[in-house]
Amino acid sequence: MKKYSLLNLVLLLPYCCVYGQPGKSNSQLNLSIGSSFPVGQFANKNIRNDKAGIASVGGVINISYQSPLKKNIGFSVSLLAQINPTDRHSMERSFSQLGFPSFFVWTGPAIPTNPTPPPATTYPNWSFNRSSWKLGSLLVGGYSEFKTGRSKIVFTPKAMAGLVYAGSPKIDGKSVTDTSYVHATQTSESAFGFGYLVEAGLKFRLTHKISFIASVGYFGTNRITFKDIVASVTVIKHPNDQAAMSVSQMQVTANGKQVISSINFLAGIALKL
Repeated sequence: MKKYSLLNLVLLLPYCCVYGQPGKSNSQLNLSIGSSFPVGQFANKNIRNDKAGIASVGGVINISYQSPLKKNIGFSVSLLAQINPTDRHSMERSFSQLGFPSFFVWTGPAIPTNPTPPPATTYPNWSFNRSSWKLGSLLVGGYSEFKTGRSKIVFTPKAMAGLVYAGSPKIDGKSVTDTSYVHATQTSESAFGFGYLVEAGLKFRLTHKISFIASVGYFGTNRITFKDIVASVTVIKHPNDQAAMSVSQMQVTANGKQVISSINFLAGIALKL
């Protein structure tokens, strides 16, 4: 028998795996894109609620690989990227009704007030820059395939879980009037969390190699902690009158927490490998 060194054996492994597998591969590479609709506290627009995400409809991309293990059951790995803008119009309406000094950080504790705070003042005409929640997920799990009454259409339920990397939105808004200028900011921070996906999909075979796929799924996370968020509000009264002008600022550094959940609708192409 011919002898091999350890390095020779390592180099031979890929060939052993290739030629030792009977039959043909039924693995599949999927690419799909679609819309992400926030639900639950993630979609809550109440800025006084520290659980509210104030998120609006965004987009999602899913790249996945799946390989059958036995009849109708297989293993799947997915890379999922999702973005959900904050609802700027909702924030502008809410801030126009908000009294200062008052609450600001809606993903963490409130900005503290003095023991005997002055009367709260409201400021109109708020406008906010664009900002978004951003997520990247690596999910693993299983799927099933069930043929429908039509031979070209397959029903594919899927359940997955894994690691999530999330970024909170950077908040930057201002209120400008003839007698005041108010600037509110909140830093963007990132954190890791746990996520899961429950999905139901359909696959329609176009050719031997290519299929059209469509799915609807629920994506959710644990309550992710974003550390050391810095929020501040600066108020300048009578900015155009040097004699009467006054400046005050409130600032707080705190941890924010957010549960992220959405219903995602996707469509795309599956390529049989």
